[in-house]
Amino acid sequence: MQKHNFWSILLIVLLIALAGGGFYGGISFLIDPLQQNNTMNVPLSMLDGLFIHDFVLPGLFLLAVMGILPLLAAFGLAFRPAWHWTDPLNGWTHRHWSWTLACAVAVLLVLWLGFEIALMGTHLYPPQIGTGILGIWLLILVWLPPLQRLYHQ
Repeated sequence: MQKHNFWSILLIVLLIALAGGGFYGGISFLIDPLQQNNTMNVPLSMLDGLFIHDFVLPGLFLLAVMGILPLLAAFGLAFRPAWHWTDPLNGWTHRHWSWTLACAVAVLLVLWLGFEIALMGTHLYPPQIGTGILGIWLLILVWLPPLQRLYHQ
């Protein structure tokens, strides 16, 4: 394992927590896309007025963007594998690809929550509020100078 500091360990832990929530939410929505069993305690009426009529697409989004991507970023931050197919990201940010991915995940998370707020107004569920706070923390962490130095290429 590579050298880490408190901030990188915290970032890795938060990304793993996000991935756990993404897997849980995504799989729950895919198993029960109409929320007939109320697995996520989210009413189907939340989708009224949208182009979707079940939770399959949100489930896929949660699984991929909030499950797989944060887990991949956490793995990369922890072990820093040098994968040549990630070179375009490395050159663009001058940071390890995992830092770039963690930054992208944080931005996507905050945008996703902003989209949900725009759709739902202030009627948010506790997991959404917690995820929004987590997204803000991730954004703050990736931009901390010690983390930027640690993952600088």
